[in-house]
Amino acid sequence: MRVVVVGGGIAGCSVAYHLTKLGWRDVLLLERRDISCGTTWHAAGLVGQLRATQNLTRLAKYGGDLYERLEAETGQATGFRRPGSLSLARNAERMHELIADILELSMIESGNVSVDIREVRLSNAVDEVLSALSTKAADREVKLRSKVTEKTLVFADPTRLGQMLTNLVDNAIKFNRRGGEVVVSHEMRAGRDIVSVRDTGEGILPEHLQRIFERFYRADRARTREVGGTGLGLSIVKHLARLHGGEVSVDSTLGTGTTFTIELPSK
Repeated sequence: MRVVVVGGGIAGCSVAYHLTKLGWRDVLLLERRDISCGTTWHAAGLVGQLRATQNLTRLAKYGGDLYERLEAETGQATGFRRPGSLSLARNAERMHELIADILELSMIESGNVSVDIREVRLSNAVDEVLSALSTKAADREVKLRSKVTEKTLVFADPTRLGQMLTNLVDNAIKFNRRGGEVVVSHEMRAGRDIVSVRDTGEGILPEHLQRIFERFYRADRARTREVGGTGLGLSIVKHLARLHGGEVSVDSTLGTGTTFTIELPSK
């Protein structure tokens, strides 16, 4: 039996997909340019997760999931690209955390945040962060360790340095394995201070590394829902590092762990 489905956006794509799954042969789907460029609001890049009603929300989510399944199962590019996600507050604590991070990032990006750079004893800053997060680490059976010597000095805004370290160590705890370890270290490289936060988690897939510092980007959506977070922490770290005249980078090996590195100018 030959079936020709002409256009229809997500509806046409869905009909063709499920007929094929039912065993129908010679199912042909005709769509202009890419599969996902139909004229409905399901068009590529516009598929959302939140709509005016529950049914429309489910339909929108179904559309995105269908295009992703098609690419995975057939290797045929659909033209669909999930541009990001929207984080929703499910309780008062989560709401305050999300609002605080959004406001913080907006202030930084608009140039309304300055840094008071001074000489900081790095070991003290690290110890304060590890102490503050020790209970969370203990709950996940993660060991926290600092390899920073007491004599190590860096030039940074003390408050902002603590904020960057807190975000990185907190992530390293959340995405670690039980019984794992988080290690904070320092070295000098080409006349710059290199502060590293290393975990022993599952690692990050290579295709996610280039986008890991984007706001709301999730490398592992299922794990993120489990451990929480606003999805803005790494973006905040990136902007704060640049305010110092530095940079942040990531290196990861699957099955071994991930290392985030803050690079700061040294005077």
